[in-house]
Amino acid sequence: MGFFANFKKMTLFSILQNWLKKHGFSKEDFVIPPEPHFGDLGLTVAFRLAKENGESPIKLAHALKEKLISDKPRLISELKVSQPGYLNLVFDQRELARLLKRQDFSLKKLFSEKIVLEHTSVNPNKALHIGHLRNAILGDSIARLLRKSDVNLEVQNYIDDTGVQVADVILALEVYKPSLKKKRLDYLTWDLYSLIQKDLQRSEALKKRRDEILKELETRKGQAARKALQITKKIVELQLKTLAKFDIAYDVLIWESSLLEEGIWQKTFEVLKKRGVIKLEKTGPNKGAWILPFGGVKEITEEKIISADKILVKSNGLATYLAKDIAYHLSSAKFAKIADPIHFRLVPHPGFKGRELWSSRDGKELAPVGRAKRVYTVIDLRQHYLQTLLKEALERLGYPELARNTVHLAYEIVSLSPKTAQALGFKGDLEKKTLKMSGREGIGVKAEDLFEAVKRKILKEGASPKEATALANAAIRYQMLKVSPKSPIVFDLEEALKTTGDSGVYLCYSCVRAEAILRRFARIRKKKLLFPQKISELEKKLILKILFWPKILEEATAELNPTKISRFAYELAVAFNQFYEAPNLLIRSEKNKINKRFRIFLVESFLKTQKEALELLGIFPPKKI
Repeated sequence: MGFFANFKKMTLFSILQNWLKKHGFSKEDFVIPPEPHFGDLGLTVAFRLAKENGESPIKLAHALKEKLISDKPRLISELKVSQPGYLNLVFDQRELARLLKRQDFSLKKLFSEKIVLEHTSVNPNKALHIGHLRNAILGDSIARLLRKSDVNLEVQNYIDDTGVQVADVILALEVYKPSLKKKRLDYLTWDLYSLIQKDLQRSEALKKRRDEILKELETRKGQAARKALQITKKIVELQLKTLAKFDIAYDVLIWESSLLEEGIWQKTFEVLKKRGVIKLEKTGPNKGAWILPFGGVKEITEEKIISADKILVKSNGLATYLAKDIAYHLSSAKFAKIADPIHFRLVPHPGFKGRELWSSRDGKELAPVGRAKRVYTVIDLRQHYLQTLLKEALERLGYPELARNTVHLAYEIVSLSPKTAQALGFKGDLEKKTLKMSGREGIGVKAEDLFEAVKRKILKEGASPKEATALANAAIRYQMLKVSPKSPIVFDLEEALKTTGDSGVYLCYSCVRAEAILRRFARIRKKKLLFPQKISELEKKLILKILFWPKILEEATAELNPTKISRFAYELAVAFNQFYEAPNLLIRSEKNKINKRFRIFLVESFLKTQKEALELLGIFPPKKI
C-alpha cells in the first residue's frame, strides 16, 4: 500500500495535503500552470512565505523543492520550479490512472444540525416567470448539494397569501369579473395583475377597497378572504406543476395565513413589544405605526418626509412583510422560539405522482417540520436590505445566534435577449439590449412557456418527447447555473440549445456519446483492467480532470455555489471530447487490448463523474438521443 495506506479518504488532494502537512504546510492553494510543460499542478506556498519573511519567492521555491522531494508520494514523478516562484508537480501517468480506479468520491458531512432551506417563495397571484425560475433552480441545486453531504435538510416554500399582491388580484377579479374558465388561472391573473396596477394609480376608491381586502386577508374573515383561499390554492398548485417539469420539489409549504390563524404573528408582536424592540409612534410621519427604530426622520422635502425607521405594523393595524417574516423565523417552522407549534397536514405534491409534502393550510396535526439550527433563504439581491433588517430584529430580540445562522443566499436578476423575447412571443419594446421582468407591468416570459418553447425546438430536431423533456430541462437549468448567482443573466435561447460549446445540451450529448461507447464495447468492459506503459497527454488530462472532482465538490458544497459544479462539468466534457475525437486514441480502431480496455475504463470514469455532477445541477441526460 505504501504512502496510500496512511489515508482513510483517498483523493488526489488529500494525498497531496497530507504530504504537505508533514512538512508544516496546511491548506495551501493549488493552481493550474498556464502551459503543460511547466507541470500538472502548481503550489503557491512560496509566495505566502515570501510575504512573511521578505525573501524572494523563486529562491524559496527552490528551497521547498529540496525539502519536499525526499518523501514525495510516488504519484509525483518530478518537482519543477518556474517563475516567479511556483513549485510545480509533475504526476506519474500510471500512478494517476491507478488512483483514478480507487479514488474515494464520498463527501464529508458539513453540518450535523438540522437545516431549513427556503427557496422559490413566489407570490401566489400569477404564473411564474423566468426570474422566479432562477431562484427555484438555484435553490433546488443547493438542496441537492446539501443532501449529497448527508445533511438533515428540509426544503420550504413560503406562500405569501395575505399580502398586497394577492389583494390586487382579488380586487381585479371583483372589478373586471372575468370568466375563470376560458384561460388557465395563473395566466389570467398574470394579465389582471398588471391591468389593475394602472387603474389603481388613477383611483383612490380602488386603493381604499384594496386596503379593505388586505384587512379581510389578515383577519381571515369576509368574502374576499374566502375567494383568496380558492384562488391562491389553485395558483400555487399550477406553480408547483410548472416547477415539477424541472424536477423541483419541496418538503413543506408554509402559508402565511397559517401564521395569522394560529396566532404566531400576534405572539411575535407581543414579544417585540415586551422586549422593547419596537415602539408606537405618537407623532410624525409614522404616527400610529409600530416601528423598528433606526434613527427617526432623516430628510424633509416638499414632496415627502423620509424616515430611517422601519414600519412593522402600519397605523391601520396591518402587519408588513418584514413583520410576518420575523414571525416566520421565530415560529416552529424555522427556529421555534415561539412555543406554540404550527399544525400541518400531508397533501399530494402537485406534479409528482405518489409524492407528498407537508402543508400548513388547514393543518390539523403536529409534524416533523422546522426547529432548525440554521436557515438559508434564497432570495434576490434586491431584498438584501430587508434581510439585513430581519437579522437586526433577531439581534435586538436577544437572539444573536439566530441572526448569525440566518443566511441570505442572494442572486441577481434574469433578463432576455431581444431575439429570445421575440421568439417567445413578447410584443413590447425590443429596442433595449435586454428585456427585464416586471410583473406589475406584465412584462416577462412565463416559465412554462419558456420550457415548452425549448422543448418544441428540440422535438423539431428529431428527439422523442421523453428526450426533449430531459434536454429542455438541461438547457434551461444549465443556463441559470453556469453564471455566478451574484451576476445578472441574459437568457438567450440559441445559446441554451447549442450542441457544442458551453450549454446543457452539449453536456448531455457528451454523456450520450459515452453511453453509446459503453454499450458497443459491453463485452470488453468485463475483461480485466490493466494499465498501459504509456498514457497520452489527452488521456492524462482527462484523468486529472476527473481526479479534481472531490475537491470541486467539497468547495461547491462549502460555498453553496452550484456554479462551480457547472464550470467543472463543462471542462470535464471538453476534456472527454478531446480525448474521444483524437485520431490516435480511437477505441474502435485500437488493436492493443490493454490500451482498448483502459480507454473504455476512462469512458466509464468520465460518465460516472459527469452524471454525478449533472445530478447535483438537476440535469439527467437521456441514455440515447
